[in-house]
Amino acid sequence: MPRRVARGVRDMLLWLMLLMLLLLVSVLYHLNLPLGHRVAGRGLTDWVSSQINGTLVIGRIDYVGLDEIIVGDVVLSDPQGRPVIRGERISLAIDFMALRDGVLRFSHAHLMGGELELIEDEEGNLSFLQAFEPTDTSPSVGEPFHAIVDDVRLEGVTVTGSWLGLEGLRVEGTNAHARMEFYETTEIRVYSLSGDV
Repeated sequence: MPRRVARGVRDMLLWLMLLMLLLLVSVLYHLNLPLGHRVAGRGLTDWVSSQINGTLVIGRIDYVGLDEIIVGDVVLSDPQGRPVIRGERISLAIDFMALRDGVLRFSHAHLMGGELELIEDEEGNLSFLQAFEPTDTSPSVGEPFHAIVDDVRLEGVTVTGSWLGLEGLRVEGTNAHARMEFYETTEIRVYSLSGDV
């Protein structure tokens, strides 16, 4: 009798795991259909825009998977509503294990083609960085918002604007490799940067 019960429990758990796997495959399949892309794009746009000071608009989603999401025609506006980043194609990979610890971590974020507008405020802060700051800055219990992008890459991006007193800056074909972390402060490490001025 105990063997039969154990076998029944085991079989039930196996069927439950199979059901969960099939549900996950179904969700991924439907997210990669045109309607799924529209729904996911709208949901992602609304959720990200509610979390940051800027506004994000995703024009299209090309791929959704467990390993990465690829989006196109993306516009990020700063807190004043000015478009500061336009991306032709962005590839993001979310580290799901870090989410368990309350950290929004991307193993990579690659921007291929597009534009970055450098706009400084009176204190010299760049508005595109202000766009990534969280909307809720009130003191709370627990850890503050924590996001990490380990491998930031810009490929073929046009950078315009003004920075560090340089007016009318225009850099074509900008390629960069960096790491960004948003926690109690914003930390950006630039490993390489090149482009044609």
